[in-house]
This record gives sequence, structure tokens and C-alpha cells, in this order.
Amino acid sequence: MIDREMGAAADEQRALVERIKELNCLYDISRLLSQRTLSLDSMLKEIVRIIPNAWQFPQDTCARISHRGREYRSKNYSPGNKSLTEKIEPRKQDSGFVEVGYLGDSDVSGARFLDDEKKLLKAIAELLGSIVEKKEAETSLK
Repeated sequence: MIDREMGAAADEQRALVERIKELNCLYDISRLLSQRTLSLDSMLKEIVRIIPNAWQFPQDTCARISHRGREYRSKNYSPGNKSLTEKIEPRKQDSGFVEVGYLGDSDVSGARFLDDEKKLLKAIAELLGSIVEKKEAETSLK
């Protein structure tokens, strides 16, 4: 009974650590929105660097953002067998995608993504849509 309780407590602690990493990722991306002097290009470069840290295996996770023909990749980007992709759709118009994957040569390349990670990627794509919309509006006003 005690072993089962300790195992449940450890699972709860792991889940809490994962949620904190996800919240930190969303906070860091939202914080970039408030930095008016950053260009869209600079923001996307920073976001692609931030994303892998929110996944359950950050050292084995890579990210890529494609926006209007330009690509932004994490330093360790290497397409593997396992990835998640979400469209970036400012004003409901497809402008690219964000992809998160496990590195092709990693020990976790066969691991499953958590349901919360899938939700996180959707939230990131929505934030990216807001960022793109805001930055493109600022550019057109200049």
C-alpha cells in the first residue's frame, strides 16, 4: 500500500513539473508579445528556441516554425519519426506551421506525446497566429 501511494505521489509530482514547464513556455512566448522593438523574425527565432524546453524530454525534442516561406529551427533540429504539427492561422488564413518532434537518433524517438503536449502545441500555434497578426498589422501601418 505504501509503495503504491509513493508511486502515485511521484506520478503527481512529475505531472506537476510538466505543467510548470508548459506554463513557463506560454509565459515566455506571451512576454515576447510585449516587446514592441522585436521584429517578427527575431520573435520566431526566440520562440523556436523556447519550445523544446516545455516537452517531457527537452534534450531529445526539436522544433521548427515555417512562416510565409521562411523556416526557423531549433539548433538541434533533425526530423525524426515522431512529430506534432499545428497550423499558424492569423485571421483564419494559413501562414505556416509549428512542428515539435523527437530527434531521429534519440532514445525517446518512439515515445508518445502527452495529451497536454498536444494541447500546448495548439495553444502555441494560436499565440503565433496572434503574434503574426500583430506584427503584420504594425508593419502595414508604418
